[in-house]
Amino acid sequence: MTAGPLAAPALAAPAAVPGAPASSDAAPFKIAADAELLSAGRTGFLSIAGSGSGHDVLWTRYADGKTTVVVKDAPSYATLPTFYGTGSDVVAVRDDSGSTGSQKVTLLDMATGSSSVIDLDQYGYSYLGAVGSRTVATKRTGDKVEAHVLEVVDQKVSDRVLTGLPAGTQEVALRAGSGDSAVLRYSVSAANGGLFDYTAADLSSAKVVTGNGMVGGYVVGIAVSATHLALSGNLYMGDISSSVRTMELGGDQKRWNMSLGRQQGDDLVGLVGGWTLYGENRRLNEGNDIKGSALRATPVGGGTERMVMDHAGSVAPAPDGSLLAVGGTAADGEGLYRISAGADGAPVAHLLTGTGRPTKLIVEESQVPTVAELDKAPWQPKWRLTHNNTDATVTLRHTASGAQREIELPVDPAKWESAEPAWRELNWDGLLGGPSYAPNQSAPNGAYTWTLTAKPRNGIGPDLVAERATGGPPSPRAS
Repeated sequence: MTAGPLAAPALAAPAAVPGAPASSDAAPFKIAADAELLSAGRTGFLSIAGSGSGHDVLWTRYADGKTTVVVKDAPSYATLPTFYGTGSDVVAVRDDSGSTGSQKVTLLDMATGSSSVIDLDQYGYSYLGAVGSRTVATKRTGDKVEAHVLEVVDQKVSDRVLTGLPAGTQEVALRAGSGDSAVLRYSVSAANGGLFDYTAADLSSAKVVTGNGMVGGYVVGIAVSATHLALSGNLYMGDISSSVRTMELGGDQKRWNMSLGRQQGDDLVGLVGGWTLYGENRRLNEGNDIKGSALRATPVGGGTERMVMDHAGSVAPAPDGSLLAVGGTAADGEGLYRISAGADGAPVAHLLTGTGRPTKLIVEESQVPTVAELDKAPWQPKWRLTHNNTDATVTLRHTASGAQREIELPVDPAKWESAEPAWRELNWDGLLGGPSYAPNQSAPNGAYTWTLTAKPRNGIGPDLVAERATGGPPSPRAS
């Protein structure tokens, strides 16, 4: 056992965005706009700014916003479920400094500053992940694979075989965890047709509690609570529809299946009380309207669906049974939310701290000349939107004559999902009238009213409609 203080530099606050909802004055911490949640504890949360290599894994305390860089330049597998642990203040860090990849795991208690080490190399085990203070690993002997639960108790390592997996198990992965519960993905045959079994285990007793559990593909959304196991996604790679399946962990282990009626991508799923939450892992600027963006919830067993957030990019179960989510709502903007049971038991999202960015599409800035003098120079107004993933048009209406025209404001499709604010510029040929696609008269000089309409292509938030009149006295345009 080793112990020591953990350094905690302050987390820099993101710059404010004009027109964005203000974060709560009581919020003592900030979160980056591109953060992805990895785990949530009682005193703080673990996140990574973006995904892939070259990003730091950060622990942020709720109380004062202090952060610790747990891993510098995290490797590409940094966002694998449970790799750094889940559902507690304990963060698991595997030593990958050796050329073959060390299996030594350091468990950092971010609440107390203490740490413990489990050297899996001594046992010949392979690391799967951690749930709370417990580490899950596998031991392979020939074709036989055993799952083990290890934890430090009274400064000694306790090692127990996890019982209940079928004989002949060939592959095991730890896919989710919360409290004493963990979800294992396994197969008993190399020729499994792309299907795997997902089962829940009680780590306190080191026993499988759901038998064969449920069947799913290699990549599905998974959540577990003290009472339920939930899977979300396509059963087969080629499925055109997705579903959410939930089963009880105790009693009769009743099962419930709800079709989402559409193909999903990177599925999110969570459990809050007696409700299952589901959606697609999507940031504000990502995706299109073919797939649903909202994070929704339905009572386990069936009932009326509710929308919880306009979108969410990542979720993580917290020890108190709530969920943390990075995403946004049109009302409160982008940020870190806690989703917990409301007065009627249904999940409600509450903003903990904002990023300063709005979720609904807004015009951040406009540059519109006050008067169009088309016989002297082109009139080229432009508008900067909070993100590019929109279909936008502007309607010009000459104030004096009433002549108008609707014109598309195109964008390079390669930049649709850019996270940067986007300028949309009007390249106008100086014509009005007729159908919008076949104007038939020269536009006069003078003042104009413009109406900008922009529709988020991914369906996140309401459509934008902004209207304003230009100023200045009209003057006749030379013929």
